[in-house]
Amino acid sequence: MLILTPAVADRPQDTHAALALAPAVFHSPVLFSGRVATLSQLRRGTPANPWECAWLVWNYTDDEHFYYLALKPGGWELGKRDPAYPGGQRFVATGSLASPVGLWRSFQIKQKGDEIAIAIDGRRLVSFEDIVPPIYKSGRLGLYTEDARVALDDVTQPLAENFDDMPRQTTAQDGTTLGGWSLPFLGFGTASIAPRP
Repeated sequence: MLILTPAVADRPQDTHAALALAPAVFHSPVLFSGRVATLSQLRRGTPANPWECAWLVWNYTDDEHFYYLALKPGGWELGKRDPAYPGGQRFVATGSLASPVGLWRSFQIKQKGDEIAIAIDGRRLVSFEDIVPPIYKSGRLGLYTEDARVALDDVTQPLAENFDDMPRQTTAQDGTTLGGWSLPFLGFGTASIAPRP
């Protein structure tokens, strides 16, 4: 499995984020499926923020343009990173299906043109039609986190990647690759290829 572990945030105003991106750019229609988990939340001294969890990203072209699904301990959030919105973020849909720390979830994200459909653990979670330009129809897939240790495994679409055939390794270097996945930033932490627990 691929694990992202940004540095621990010791003060309320601190945050550390990490991102891993698949080796290729994919074009609509895209299907992204696999398993994901928030292994632990890393904030110390203050309660964790709701968004400190595993985020799946797709049609990522840069830090300001992509779709995401955040699987939070208290629910979920579908969004679009877009600098035209306040804070650069458009909140599209939310729900109450919780993803507690330590729980693995299977996911399937489908996007065809402006239509997005997401299933979690084989059940429909949300469908959404993005009618607000720009509509992102190509980009990379990945895993993102803020102040949480997160893992991705058993990716079956659009590439097959269970990380089992990769050598066990860890890096703390921003801008490197790990098993072909690029690591633009690690939040002063690490990325690892590790066996399943």
